[in-house]
Amino acid sequence: AVVSWDEWEALAARLTSRGVPFKAEPKITGLGTSTEQAKFLVVDPSGNVVEVKAYRDPHAALEIDY
Repeated sequence: AVVSWDEWEALAARLTSRGVPFKAEPKITGLGTSTEQAKFLVVDPSGNVVEVKAYRDPHAALEIDY
């Protein structure tokens, strides 16, 4: 799921504070670039891995050149 930056930060903090285990810990990559992104992975109750990510600048990060 792609969420806003603020939503990602709030969700990561809430899950951490409640002791929810992460499949991949919250991490920010591309610091200071137009493709800066934040993501983490969790496993839902059915065993599905769910990626939650946010882009600092969604328009720049998702731009596709053909």
